[in-house]
Amino acid sequence: NLDCVVETEKPKLLPWREKIISSIANILETASERVFVKAKTNEKQDAVGEGNAIKAYCVCLLEKTE
Repeated sequence: NLDCVVETEKPKLLPWREKIISSIANILETASERVFVKAKTNEKQDAVGEGNAIKAYCVCLLEKTE
């Protein structure tokens, strides 16, 4: 599975969330139910909060198959 947190003031990700999840799942050749994308703002602090940058943190759980 893949768990992502995106920090951004703009654009708002909610309208695009399902498309983002679908695209990532397609690239990873996995089910959409295994991809999680959450968005948050940075409360007007640093470059992200000022709208000059976007941060993303992702954690991926991999399973070795024989």
